[in-house]
Amino acid sequence: ARGALIGGNLTLLAADVGVEPAPTVPTILLLEEVNEPPYRIDRLLTQLLRAGWFAAVSGVACGDLGLGDDEVLRDRLEPLGIPVLTGLGVGHGSGNLALPLGADVRLEVAADRADLRLEGARRG
Repeated sequence: ARGALIGGNLTLLAADVGVEPAPTVPTILLLEEVNEPPYRIDRLLTQLLRAGWFAAVSGVACGDLGLGDDEVLRDRLEPLGIPVLTGLGVGHGSGNLALPLGADVRLEVAADRADLRLEGARRG
């Protein structure tokens, strides 16, 4: 999947539904969260899904969401048929990569590996 890297904190993204427009061009959605139980992650993802927020999302890259496993992510995002990368070192954990929001990126997810790469110049 390819697109502009957008996103951030899941709670803030869900709070902005109706205030900030959903993406309209192909995007890779970056998600992170801290100290939210699985039922809240489920509710936040469901809110974004019901708002049509994932219509232009071509892939999802998740940092630490504080979940013991990825069951909630699989349940909510697998029906979209898009690649989902989990365990990326971004967010509030000890490993916190700086990622260039707005940059064109490529996300590849396979059974034996996953990769998020910078593709080109940052979008305005």
